[in-house]
Amino acid sequence: MRMYRTALLILAATLQTACGGGGGDDGSGNNPPPPPPPPTGDAITSANGQQISRGVVTSTLFVKDLGLPDVVGPFVPTAIVGRPAAAKSPLSRAIGDAVRRGITSVRAIETTSEDTIDCSLGGTLTITTNLANEDTLTEGDVISLVFDACTQDDGTLNGAVDLTMTSVTGDVANPPFSVGMDISIDQVSLVQDDSFVSADGVLTAILSSETAQDLGLLLSGDSLTTVVDDETITLSDFIMDEVDDLDTGQYSLTVEGTYDSDALGTYDFATTTIFVGASADFPSEGELVISGAEDTSAHVIALDNVNVRIELDTDGDGAADESMDTTWSDVGS
Repeated sequence: MRMYRTALLILAATLQTACGGGGGDDGSGNNPPPPPPPPTGDAITSANGQQISRGVVTSTLFVKDLGLPDVVGPFVPTAIVGRPAAAKSPLSRAIGDAVRRGITSVRAIETTSEDTIDCSLGGTLTITTNLANEDTLTEGDVISLVFDACTQDDGTLNGAVDLTMTSVTGDVANPPFSVGMDISIDQVSLVQDDSFVSADGVLTAILSSETAQDLGLLLSGDSLTTVVDDETITLSDFIMDEVDDLDTGQYSLTVEGTYDSDALGTYDFATTTIFVGASADFPSEGELVISGAEDTSAHVIALDNVNVRIELDTDGDGAADESMDTTWSDVGS
């Protein structure tokens, strides 16, 4: 039973998941040569730089929400690690709340089971398990969730999630251990008043610990698509690596990947200085660089755990042309 609940808590935390052709030839021989292919991505300008920075930070924090903050629940108080719950995206918060309520409602724990829980304001959450052993996690174990108009205070959830254990080394309750898992998110959506947000894609996660004082989560994926109202955002070829010191509450975080927005364009991003923070705070140190065409860039620089600076290089000469100080809550909302 303990390991079953641990597996479901891992799933809940993993969900609390961001993020030109050439001319033809008509045979006349008089057509001009095709134009060169466009540069990768789009240019960062004064008009779009701040919005792009917010988009990348929000998407990457969404994926960060898919991982570590609540995964530590079975081991240490969740307040030690992760951003404040209020800072999480509505979708990740709603999914996490629904799953946790479902876990607390499950009574019959079996290696193979299907439990349907009524959501507080209507609809259901169905949790299906196929575990080799109820007392431990085993490679090949599968846990699935289906949201069917599951309505809570946060809104109405639909969609499905499958979690498959791909590798298990050691005991999750007794470090050292490592657990690898594939997470398939199938059109999970949240309708909240007049707002719509959804997520779809596949993630790979590795949760690991060497001692009782450390916990790490490596998240990666080829493609994770989120839709917020009328905007579609895709994170591709992304990696997010977080390590927490459970004694001090300090954490480090690095991210990299490609951000594509149908409204803003395509941009690569990478952490050039590791983000460092404490407890449930935003990072107090670190820098994220977002690269656009023509050597343009946006730099998101942590000033402290409340304030952040956005610097834009709009002419590609390597120097900041514009700078704005704002707050993490504004950038990552």
